Amino acid sequence: MKYDFTSIMSRSGHDAIAIDEIGKNPGFAPEAPEEGYDVIPMWVADMNFSTVPTVQEAIIERAKHPAFGYFSPRDEYFDSIIRWQVCLIYPAVLFYSVSRCR
Repeated sequence: MKYDFTSIMSRSGHDAIAIDEIGKNPGFAPEAPEEGYDVIPMWVADMNFSTVPTVQEAIIERAKHPAFGYFSPRDEYFDSIIRWQVCLIYPAVLFYSVSRCR
């Protein structure tokens, strides 16, 4: 699969902390640049390129179901983590966790 790392997309107005929160939340979001300098949106693990279409398709397909409550992960959940890690991880030691920041 080929990835597009060259196209520039606008992140403004799409909940991107590195763009929309500049200078608004000290200690959490980037500080505003000094006068005469442009914003360079560099943030830990922030992606400024589009995700692969298969990720969007999977999210859209899941969102078609009207219930968004708690669930028990299926084997596919664990299998995808194992494939992603590219190492042997036993499903018994993995668990699903719902957490909330702030």
